[in-house]
Amino acid sequence: MKGKNIFGFILTLLVVLSAAMGTYGYCLVYDDFFNAAFNALMLFVLGIDGEAPNVWVAIARWIAPITTASGVLSAFGPAKRLISNKFKILLFKKKTVALYGPEEYIEKLQEENQIMDDYVLLDTDCGRQFVSGAGRYVLLWSDEENGQFLGRYNIELEGKEVYFLSQVYEPMISENINFHPIKEEFQAARKYWKENPLFDGFNNTNPEYKDVRVTIIGFEDLGEMIMTQGLLLNIIHPKQSIIYDIFPGEEFSSVNKGKYYKQREKFLNLHCQLDKICDEIIFHDNAWYEDKDLLKKSSRVIITDVDESARVLQDIVKSIPPKALTEARIDVFTNDSERMQKTLDKAYNINVIEYRQLSLEDIIGDRLIEAAKEYNYNYFLEYVSQTKVYSKKERDQEWDKLNSFKKYSNIASADYDVIRGLIADACDGDIDLLKELEHIRWERFHYVNNWSRATGDVTKDEGLWLHSDLVPFEELTIEEQNKDVSQIMHFIRSRKK
Repeated sequence: MKGKNIFGFILTLLVVLSAAMGTYGYCLVYDDFFNAAFNALMLFVLGIDGEAPNVWVAIARWIAPITTASGVLSAFGPAKRLISNKFKILLFKKKTVALYGPEEYIEKLQEENQIMDDYVLLDTDCGRQFVSGAGRYVLLWSDEENGQFLGRYNIELEGKEVYFLSQVYEPMISENINFHPIKEEFQAARKYWKENPLFDGFNNTNPEYKDVRVTIIGFEDLGEMIMTQGLLLNIIHPKQSIIYDIFPGEEFSSVNKGKYYKQREKFLNLHCQLDKICDEIIFHDNAWYEDKDLLKKSSRVIITDVDESARVLQDIVKSIPPKALTEARIDVFTNDSERMQKTLDKAYNINVIEYRQLSLEDIIGDRLIEAAKEYNYNYFLEYVSQTKVYSKKERDQEWDKLNSFKKYSNIASADYDVIRGLIADACDGDIDLLKELEHIRWERFHYVNNWSRATGDVTKDEGLWLHSDLVPFEELTIEEQNKDVSQIMHFIRSRKK
């Protein structure tokens, strides 16, 4: 994309240079400036017959036709773009994606999609041209810029699938089936735990994952999401007790201390059912370097203070010897992974993660949504449907009936498939273990989203966020304990395809 800008600049420069040289050359022949300028401009259209009157005109007569031809070819660019986009939309329809946002972000997604080939990208001239009729629209600017774009093309985007980065709107709250807010930290945290799960098999010295510690340094949006998604995805054993130690970021000044306390209090007030979860969250009032022994006990140290991650990592390496961290893997989120990789101390187990590394699949999530739809429909066929006959059309219709909470409940189950698959392999498909873990996962999703246990005659009240099955697995009836067996069997069958 940058090449196009450079080409345009060079072409303009050559036009100006050729016109100036031609005009000067003809001024040496004619006394009239306007006559000289006219003859110089004619070089771009007709050229001249015979020999050039001097070297200035000779050089200009070679440059002018080149710039004219280039300009003509460039003029065909928009027409070529339009035709190409129309053919792509005609052939691939919903798979087509129009990207809008910062040039670097678009280029990165384009390069990644060339490898994965999941979507058909339309040519938007790096976000400069609106393409009507695209299957999806992805907006990667700030909330303000995305809002301006949505307002400008409000009519054209009516009924279209639009995905937009947002720090304001939460993905799970939006009820508009076509508008999908994407919170970068939320997506990054889900991706992190699916690619870097705590689970590493049951044949270790701690098969029940008792008192496993995860230290998170930095509790702004990314740190909060890493912890929350860790609670939802690190479900390994019914008797596990994973401890999440939360420390503020690097700059623990009085100002940042107040910000940390405020965010912590807000989080705890917004998630008031976390005490029902067997894993523990400990918010520390001191900086991590005042409790270095705790880092030595951790299985994972995650540095989420992106702006200060390099400094935090350097301080850890300077203050804790590598043999004291033999149990800990240090995962570092950064905006400059390439440079950080070059400066790593190889004596430590360090994993560098590029913060803004979302792919189009992370943003749009077709494969994940398909899996979530299958989970929802499988439950529908088992307990609601009269015909019990699979229909993709009916599956999609049932999905569209769900509110955002139920959709994300199924999406969370599909997210967990990565860890579920690792556990299924390790336990040889033990259905009893897998169905208990699925109940714990379902229970946690509801607790994280502030649901409570229903009592008395109430079994479920969506308006008050109450459900009678929010109890330990062993307190469920046999019928309720076996309710997820069909889902587990569906998952096992799908892995064998």
